[in-house]
Amino acid sequence: MNKFDKELEDAIWFVADKFEVGKDLKKPTLLHSIRVGLYLHEGGYNKDTCIGGILHDVIEDTKTSEKEIESRFGSKIAEIVVVNSKDMNIVDNVMRSEVLIKKCATHSRESAVIKAADILDNIRYYRRIEDELNLNTMIKRGKMLLVEKNADFQDEVFRDLEKEIS
Repeated sequence: MNKFDKELEDAIWFVADKFEVGKDLKKPTLLHSIRVGLYLHEGGYNKDTCIGGILHDVIEDTKTSEKEIESRFGSKIAEIVVVNSKDMNIVDNVMRSEVLIKKCATHSRESAVIKAADILDNIRYYRRIEDELNLNTMIKRGKMLLVEKNADFQDEVFRDLEKEIS
């Protein structure tokens, strides 16, 4: 096994250990996290982006801290995960999501790519289970990300997202 695959697998084990079995979440979050990371891996993204994709929900949905991620995976990955985490101090859920998308869209290519892969996977999931309400929410978030992102970001994930929402 090469070093990159070993680190990716380590991130999967880490996140699997963090998610609580039976916790009341809207979707199978562990599977979602793995799909996001593997989509990015298959797309040829670097280690930080792929591991950040796997870990993108771990702060939001578990008791994992930024410090814990930093000590295990480094400061760059910890920063990417923090940027991809909702600010729970923002009470209004719509505003919280808008702030998150704008933050991801403008922080870095890695953050925007992970958020695009996250939204893309959510759209596909909600479409598959025929959940129109959450599907429409994700489509709105996808459109916002595509508008807000740096125009220089022309990655395949953005084209895939655009196809999925049109």
